[in-house]
Amino acid sequence: IVKGQGLGKKELYPTINIEIKDYLLPSSGVYASRTRIKQKIYDSVSFIGNRVSTDGKFSIETHILDYDIEVHDEEVEIFFVQFLRDNRKFENLEELKKQIELDIKEAKKVLKTCKIYNFEIVDE
Repeated sequence: IVKGQGLGKKELYPTINIEIKDYLLPSSGVYASRTRIKQKIYDSVSFIGNRVSTDGKFSIETHILDYDIEVHDEEVEIFFVQFLRDNRKFENLEELKKQIELDIKEAKKVLKTCKIYNFEIVDE
C-alpha cells in the first residue's frame, strides 16, 4: 500500500493505492474485483491506469464496497473479476464521481452473480 493523492477520501470515494512490482497486469480501465486484506476478501471496484482526470500518474487503486476500513501497511491482493470500462478523462471531479457511482453499481451487480469458492490463503 502506498500513499495516494488523498482525493478519494476527500472528494470522491476512498481507495487503497497499490504499488506493484514484477507482476503482469490487466489492461488499463475499471474492473469489478475482490480484494484480500489479511485473511478476509471484500467485494471491490478497482482502477488500473494513468489518472488522466487528475495528475496523469500511473496508479492501481481499489475501493472496498460497503465497508469503511482503514489499511496502512498490510499486503493487499486484488482479484480482477470482470472488466467494466476503459479509462477516460473527465472534465471535473463531479463528473468523475458520478461515473464512479455507476461503476460501483455495475461492480455490485457483477459480483453478486460471481461466487467465491473456498480456497486456502497460504502465507509465504
